[in-house]
Amino acid sequence: QTDLNAYQFSTEGSQASGEFTVSAGMETEQGIGVETAYHVAGFCWVETNVDGVYESGEPMMPNVRITLDGQKNGLHYETISKADGTWIIDRVRPALYTLTVYTPEGLTFTRTANSGKYRSVISRDGVLKAGKAVDLNDKTSRESQNIGFTRASIVKGICYLDANYNGFYDAGEQPLQGV
Repeated sequence: QTDLNAYQFSTEGSQASGEFTVSAGMETEQGIGVETAYHVAGFCWVETNVDGVYESGEPMMPNVRITLDGQKNGLHYETISKADGTWIIDRVRPALYTLTVYTPEGLTFTRTANSGKYRSVISRDGVLKAGKAVDLNDKTSRESQNIGFTRASIVKGICYLDANYNGFYDAGEQPLQGV
């Protein structure tokens, strides 16, 4: 039978160290420490003009894996961007973290923009993931941690020794391996 006058305090979804139950008429002394938690948030989008700044009409990017790892405290947080491209990691303790973003297949990070309200905070050419430091030691949440992507390009061809100096690959010219 369930005691409707009992309250269960759960640690689920928190960084608490224990659980306890208080029933009607019961007295107990429990120390409960509360620390303000912060959040890191932004959105992911696909660039159409590759300027490093989100502009109205550019498509949002869902299903991007984003992690936040404490550089000294060992805490790990992870999220996936929603259908509208937004993402948030909440209930984050003050510390220095590394924000890591994993590029979706067929995309790469956009270029760096020096200005713009919605510019990408990460830009790296040709990598599958990139990170940046996020400092929450000042006890301030970080929003606008926006991440822009652009379509990856593939360049294919043959590298060869142009024996006759005509600027074209001719049958019989020696391909260069490992270049």
